[in-house]
Amino acid sequence: TPQARSYLVFQREFYEGLLMDCSGGGVCVDVHAYPSTRNAKMLLQTLGSIATHTGGKVFYQHDFIWNRDYMRIYEDLHRLLTSPLAFMCEAKLRTSTGVAVDKILAPFGGPRVLYDQTAFRIPRMDADMTIAFLCKHVQQLDSVKQVYVQFVCAYTPLQPMESGRSPDGSHESSPPRRYLRVHTLSMPVTFSLSSLFRFAEVESTVAVMTRLAAKMVLHSEKDWREKTMEPLVSILHAYRANCASTSSAGQLILPDSLKLLPVYIMSLFKHAAFRSSEVREDERIWHLIRFMGLPVHAYPGLLYPRVFPIHRSYLEKAREKKMLQRAGLPTGVADNVYLPDSLAATGVKISSDGVFLCDVGTALFLYVGQHVKPEYLAALFGEGAVVNEENAPFLQLRTDDDSAGSIVSRIVGQIRKDKATLPYLPLRVVNANSLDETRLLTHLVEDAIAGEGCYVDFLCGLHKMVHSKLDES
Repeated sequence: TPQARSYLVFQREFYEGLLMDCSGGGVCVDVHAYPSTRNAKMLLQTLGSIATHTGGKVFYQHDFIWNRDYMRIYEDLHRLLTSPLAFMCEAKLRTSTGVAVDKILAPFGGPRVLYDQTAFRIPRMDADMTIAFLCKHVQQLDSVKQVYVQFVCAYTPLQPMESGRSPDGSHESSPPRRYLRVHTLSMPVTFSLSSLFRFAEVESTVAVMTRLAAKMVLHSEKDWREKTMEPLVSILHAYRANCASTSSAGQLILPDSLKLLPVYIMSLFKHAAFRSSEVREDERIWHLIRFMGLPVHAYPGLLYPRVFPIHRSYLEKAREKKMLQRAGLPTGVADNVYLPDSLAATGVKISSDGVFLCDVGTALFLYVGQHVKPEYLAALFGEGAVVNEENAPFLQLRTDDDSAGSIVSRIVGQIRKDKATLPYLPLRVVNANSLDETRLLTHLVEDAIAGEGCYVDFLCGLHKMVHSKLDES
């Protein structure tokens, strides 16, 4: 309607003006969104843009329940207020002769922030923000053994204003100091494809490919999936054609360093950020924004979850029993404890008589099967504990020594400690035959999810694409 269009134009003008005022005044905006109902809309597509273009963060928790999720707010605020911060940042990436910056992959963009693809200015940067630059060859490097890149950032640190006395005896504040941070990296040049594949790093490759896919989805590019698959097929084709040409045509040959790349790309297609069905719009936007600024080591855990067995009530093999008995016990190194051996992320591994801990990168889900013995539930949550959809959000692990709850608490603590450089992981109890169980199953990426086939089907399709490219060449 004309009234609706007029309202949207007013909103757009208001938020664009707000963004200009914040950027011009060096003001950073953080957005905290905690909807308590499924239908609540937080408009993260608009509010998140203001946060990311001023160096801020977006904090989001769907189906927020205070008694269960209050610790997440505390930890998010604690991390935000205690981590190192830099203000009024101006940065540039320089490269040596023969190499040039092709594009920048970051949460922010546009002329208000970017001078060009090599330089930007932003009101704030924190310790969690990671920026990726894609470089390209602009001339032959035949006579060059090393190429160099240098990142330079001028910034004002978070510090109290320094005061002193003027000649007339009055107090006056000196302007804040500006600092310059310089990082220089030297990289060897190789002309051997085998060396290139041997030393390839799968985490960095996944990080770049995920950012490219997230950027395309944020810009509503309809062929983002094909453009994401294309470099994967090209990588495997180049390895097959140049390093493994004598291998059987019926096999999908992968370089050792990139053996996990296909499973990560398959997991990307099944992630909530890239699924349009059965996922809230705000949740998708939050994930996409996070993907654009995460550190490299965070991507594998967000794409492929870790599933840890905690307990089996009836069926338990000898090796599994020994492993579960050791889980949660001290390793003898500092205050670390043993973690259970992780399982493949598939529903086949989840049994109804077991308790499993699933680390999906943004939370820890403690899944309790419907056939777990009451005695173990009492040792886990306390006497008389009943696990159902109504009381699952309010269940607390027992903390007394040698109880099952204490063991699980130590395992949870070890996982959080291992990921101390990443945001806090809240613990959520999930019972069988509940809505939370349905959501948990969408993280088991080796299964068929939302129209996407299982891992075996993905590998078969990938093999056909590589073989077709070989035939064309």
